[in-house]
Parts: sequence; C-alpha cells; structure tokens
Amino acid sequence: MGGNLWIHDTVRNTFARATPEETIGTGFTTWAPDGKHLAFRSREGMRWLEVEGGGRSQPIRGSSSVGDIPNSVSPDGETLVFTRQDAETSGDLYTVSLNDGSPPLPLVKPQAYEGGAQFSPD
Repeated sequence: MGGNLWIHDTVRNTFARATPEETIGTGFTTWAPDGKHLAFRSREGMRWLEVEGGGRSQPIRGSSSVGDIPNSVSPDGETLVFTRQDAETSGDLYTVSLNDGSPPLPLVKPQAYEGGAQFSPD
C-alpha cells in the first residue's frame, strides 16, 4: 500500500512529488493558507510538510495513528483543527499547535459525529 503525495500543476500539466520520503497510507491532505505547507494523515499519525522546502514531513505531536483526520489550518498557520475518531463518541473536534509542540486539546466532544471543521479566512 503506497501513498506518496503528488502536486499537479494544471497549467503545465506536470506532476511533482510532494513527499520526499516514502509514506504509507497517506490521505486527507489539508493545505495551509500560505500554499506552502500541508497536513496529512499517514499510518503513523498526522504529519506536517513544507512542500517547497524539500525536507521530510514532521509528525504532529499527539496525533493518533488510527483515527485523526486533518480538517483545516488556521489563517496564521499556527493551529490545525482535526477530527479524532473514537469508538465512544464517533468523531470529535480537536485543535493542536503546529509550532509549540503542545498536545491536542478537545474543541467539541459530544456523542454525535463532528467532522469537517473549517477555519474562517477572517
């Protein structure tokens, strides 16, 4: 099961590999507003990647390898909101800092499924 991320330039109709290292089980890619970073889910948990930097993706601290799905990056690029799937509550919303290494914090955690949260561009 492969899962490298690729960027399609629709003007030139070319593809460039975004993930410089081999990644497995990637998906649920979420671009940061700056267009230079993205968050994605891998088999090891969520990861953060500077697309133009050519570097390796970095793990997002406190992410789960099974049930975390990135939803949206804040306009300032500092915070990620994501859905954490859980057998007891289905899907809950959490936030995590992309810079300071603090653990994820629950945002909404009722019994119903809460997923697909988006930051307002304002």
